[in-house]
Amino acid sequence: TFMDKASMLVAHVVDPQPGERILDCCAAPGGKSMHMASLMNNTGAIMSCDIYDHKLELMNQNADRLGISIISTKLQDGRHLPDNWKEQFDRVLVDAPCSGLGILQKKLDMRWRKTESLLIELPPLQLEILEKASEMVKANGYLVYSTCTMNSGENEAVLNKFLAIHKNFIIDPVSYKGAPQAIDGMITTYPPRDHMDGFFMARMKRLS
Repeated sequence: TFMDKASMLVAHVVDPQPGERILDCCAAPGGKSMHMASLMNNTGAIMSCDIYDHKLELMNQNADRLGISIISTKLQDGRHLPDNWKEQFDRVLVDAPCSGLGILQKKLDMRWRKTESLLIELPPLQLEILEKASEMVKANGYLVYSTCTMNSGENEAVLNKFLAIHKNFIIDPVSYKGAPQAIDGMITTYPPRDHMDGFFMARMKRLS
C-alpha cells in the first residue's frame, strides 16, 4: 500500500510491539493501522475506529488484501470511547482530524476550502479526543498524538495544554532514522526541508 514517508513515521513513533493491544482512534483511511500491523508481524490486536462507516469497510477490504488479521474496525467517535476500554491498551494513537495544511501539495483543491475559523475550531476538538483517548492507555503505556498540519495551534499548543492538565503523562522523546531531529521531544516534518508531507507527532508515556 502506498504511503508518504511522514505517514510512515507515525507508526514508527508509536513503535507497536508484537502481541500488544493497540487503539487507533481516528483510523480512516487506515494506512497507519495497516503499517502498525506489519510492524507487529500481524501478532496482537489493533482496534481501528472512525466515524465514517464506508471508510471502515474500505479498511476491512484493504486488510483482507494485505493478509492482515489482527485489525478490528469499529464505528466509534473518538470523543466517546467505551468505558470498558479504559486502561486496556498498551499504545494509543490519536491521528487527529486537522486542517491538513501539511498535505496541500498533494490535495491542491483543499487550499480553497480552508478558512481561518477552522484553525480556531479544531484545537478544542483535538484536545477533547486526546483527553478521552488518554483514559484508554494502560499504566506505563504510550499515547501518540499526530496531525498532518504544521500549524502550531493544532500541534504544540494542544499537546502542551494536555500535558499541563494530565501530570501522569510525560513526553517520551523519540528519534528515528530518516526523521528530523525532535525539538522538545516533538517531531515536525516540513515538505521543502524533509521532502515529505508536513506532519507533527509526539509520544507520551503514562506514569500511573
